[in-house]
Amino acid sequence: MASPARWWGGEGDMHNLALPKWDTVIRWSELPGEGRPILCLPGLSSAALPTFLPMMMQPELRGRRALMLDYIGSGLSGHSALFGSSLAEHVEAVVAVLEAAGTGPVCVLGHSMGGTVGIALAFARPDLVARLIVCEGNVTPGGGAATRAIAGFDREDFVNGGYAEMLARRHAAVMAGDVFANFLEAARGGVDPGALHDNSVMLVALEEGFEARFLALRLERHFVYGERSFPGTTGKVTPDAPDPALLRAHGVGVHVVPGVGHGLMAEDAAGFAQVVGPVLRQA
Repeated sequence: MASPARWWGGEGDMHNLALPKWDTVIRWSELPGEGRPILCLPGLSSAALPTFLPMMMQPELRGRRALMLDYIGSGLSGHSALFGSSLAEHVEAVVAVLEAAGTGPVCVLGHSMGGTVGIALAFARPDLVARLIVCEGNVTPGGGAATRAIAGFDREDFVNGGYAEMLARRHAAVMAGDVFANFLEAARGGVDPGALHDNSVMLVALEEGFEARFLALRLERHFVYGERSFPGTTGKVTPDAPDPALLRAHGVGVHVVPGVGHGLMAEDAAGFAQVVGPVLRQA
C-alpha cells in the first residue's frame, strides 16, 4: 500500500493517495485534533470540504481530527475511466485511504450517498467503523427525486446534454437566491458527469436487502433527519428517510435537525453540529 502524500501544509492539510488499480489519485482534507477520527463522506458526487468544513468549525466539533474525503470523480480527487462507481469500489477506495492514513476505527459521518457508502463500509470492514452516523443516507432502492432524474437519462445522453441542462437550471436557481443550489454549484464544480450518472444509478438500484443488513449491524448506529424530511413531518417514508420507529426498534439512534431539509449541514452548519456534536463527543 502506498503512503499518502501531503499536498499543502497547515491546519486543514490536503492529502492524496495514488490508486494504480484505477490509474488515479484520491484526495482528502484532514483537520488535526483529538479523539477518535471522524471520516466525513459527502453526498452525491459532492466535494467534502464545502459540505463539512463549516460544520467542523462549530464549537461542538472544533478540535476533532477529521478526514473529509472526495470520491473518485468528484471534488479534488482524480477522474478515472477504469472506476465503475459501484458501491463496492467506493468502499474499496475508502478502505485504502483509512489504511494509508493509519486511523484505526473511525466515526463515520455520511451525508446522503455518503451515508450509504458508510453503511457498506461497515458491512465490509466493521473493524474500521467504531460508530456510524447516517445523515439521510439511502437505505432502500429508488433514490431521491434529483438522483432519479439523473439516473433516468441514458448515460451518454446525460454526459453530452442532460448535464449541461441541469447546470443551467441550477445556475438560474443560484442567481435567484436558492441557498442549496448555491451549495451544489460549488460542491459539484469538479465532478465527472459520467461518475455523477453512475453514482445516481448505483443509489437507485441499491440491493433490496440493504436496509435489513443495516438494521442487523452490531455496532452503534445513528440516523439524522432534517425536520423538513422527517417522516413525522412529511407523513412519508422514502429511500433516504426511513421509518424512525423501525430504526428505533433495531437500536438505531434517531435525531432531527430543526428547520432544514435534505441539505442538513449545508443548510444550517451550526444547527447540525448542535445535534450531532453530542453523539460524536461520546466516541
